[in-house]
Amino acid sequence: MKSKAVLHKSWLLGTVAAVYDRRRSRNSWTVGGHRPPLQIVLVLLALLFLSACHRAMPEQATWAGTIDLAQGKVHVPFRMVLDLRSGKPAGYFLVADEKTPIPEITRQGDSLIFGFSEYGAEMRGMWNGARLNGTYIRHRTRGDTLLNFSAVPEVASNIRTEVRSSGAEFPSGKYQVFFEGDDRSQSATLATFWMEGETLHGTFIAPDGDYGLLAGNPSGGKVQLNRFTGWQAIAITLEQRSGMWTGNYFFHNDKPRGFTLSAQADIDSLPFPNRRTTMKNPEAGFTFEGLSISGETIRSSNDRFKGKPLIVDIMGTWCHNCLDSGPLLDELQKQY
Repeated sequence: MKSKAVLHKSWLLGTVAAVYDRRRSRNSWTVGGHRPPLQIVLVLLALLFLSACHRAMPEQATWAGTIDLAQGKVHVPFRMVLDLRSGKPAGYFLVADEKTPIPEITRQGDSLIFGFSEYGAEMRGMWNGARLNGTYIRHRTRGDTLLNFSAVPEVASNIRTEVRSSGAEFPSGKYQVFFEGDDRSQSATLATFWMEGETLHGTFIAPDGDYGLLAGNPSGGKVQLNRFTGWQAIAITLEQRSGMWTGNYFFHNDKPRGFTLSAQADIDSLPFPNRRTTMKNPEAGFTFEGLSISGETIRSSNDRFKGKPLIVDIMGTWCHNCLDSGPLLDELQKQY
């Protein structure tokens, strides 16, 4: 099957050949016996050139792109792998070696739509023959967040990974995080950083969960750690000032939060007692009941559980780490 560019080129060549007739009796190009305006010739030649330059969207490729945060002031690089060869396109985002699947991919010609319905988000892009340009949309009751993005196949990517200079400084180890405006005595957010090759990895761990794996490249005492998974768009900028690391936390287009890091050799990762989940009566035996997906009421006192190990896993369908534990729990259920 011919590509779209070849078909366009053949059509235009046929049109030019049909319209412009080289008359043997006259030493000029004519249309109906009259010399055509130069503008028409130039327009047709321009269309012919543009159609020949339009490349088809790759059916299978790794892509490199950026998404804009903070009204375009911060650019978050991302990588994704797409396989569009079948009727059910598939793909995933890459953060270092971590893969986050793209739940829903719809292709219509040169248009691509990535759906993240569980998170109320989507990406809509259009292939222009060289680049996929579009908008990331995050739907919320208070209004939609719109972020511009652009991506190119990695073989043609002009997005270069910044190489760390030999003398570059970077944070390493564990830190206490103090956000501006928060009570320092109540700070329960931690950070940890480590190097793998030329890439700095890290994450923030808050009482309500971690921020996920972030990655970036230090350069000249500054570093930007990034994470984009389709439903998370995070950038953390760090800069060393007077021996202390300070930075800003960007999440989607929310107002950035400034913070400072305090190095700690040993940090208690437990939140403060008044923010911990506790049992009403620690002395009482553990009991629970709930409905199964078939509508059956399941109780821990059921005979089926007597004398057997019992695991109660509290999870959310939006939690990828929780879903990853599913196969292990299935295997344990079969074994016991």
